[in-house]
Amino acid sequence: GDDAAPRNLWTSFLKTPEARKRSALCSLTRRVVIQIASNVRDDAGKIRNPNAAASESFDVDWGTGTIWNGTHKIASATHRKDANRQDDFMQLRLGWVDIRAVAALTGATWADVTSAFQQEP
Repeated sequence: GDDAAPRNLWTSFLKTPEARKRSALCSLTRRVVIQIASNVRDDAGKIRNPNAAASESFDVDWGTGTIWNGTHKIASATHRKDANRQDDFMQLRLGWVDIRAVAALTGATWADVTSAFQQEP
């Protein structure tokens, strides 16, 4: 009847497995790039590119699994790679990462960037 006690309604929003993979690529990429950038120092011992080491400097589109830092598109789970630069990309389980962009952004060597991403599951 009318004197029924109000009840709470609980909802939960679940991501699809594909959406979780796209989000995971962005999280992994941001974490690895920050780690790489934090290790690249100038002669005074300061981080060469502080923007590459700051979480808030990354633009993330969680829906497409694409991540940028400034003008650098770093990785994507859904966007196409630049067909003219196939050698610049490393295919990960969840998508691709642009090794050249990460090296340019962080100041790290190609080998160091490649190694950092190869160590990830």
